[in-house]
Amino acid sequence: MNYKILWVEDDSYKIGDLVLPLKKDGCHISVYETMNSVMSIIDKLDDYDIILLDVLIPEGVDRGFDKVKEYVGVDLLYKIKRSYPDIPILVLSVVSDDEVLNKIKRAKVNKIITKGSCLPSQLKKEVYEQLEMK
Repeated sequence: MNYKILWVEDDSYKIGDLVLPLKKDGCHISVYETMNSVMSIIDKLDDYDIILLDVLIPEGVDRGFDKVKEYVGVDLLYKIKRSYPDIPILVLSVVSDDEVLNKIKRAKVNKIITKGSCLPSQLKKEVYEQLEMK
């Protein structure tokens, strides 16, 4: 299957095995590590079939520790949803803060998956389920 997947994840080098079954199926996975890197291609997101998004990503600009926003991925999520409401988005994160999770849910993401407890086979299943509903 030749699906195009955008994976927004700053730790992909640590958890790359998570998407291995999708790669073996022939999916093309593009990894972007910061909000700014995704914003640089925001006009091309309709090229992707699905987005995997971690909300704990760096903004991409070093502004000093005290000025870094903790959940810039949530801001990115809303920007993507505004421009591309029909692209399925799976949030993969370790966030457990109820307020943040509620913001994510209000954005109408397709699914929130807890990173660390999701097996590669489970992620593959979730991705294909969302793509079939598209």
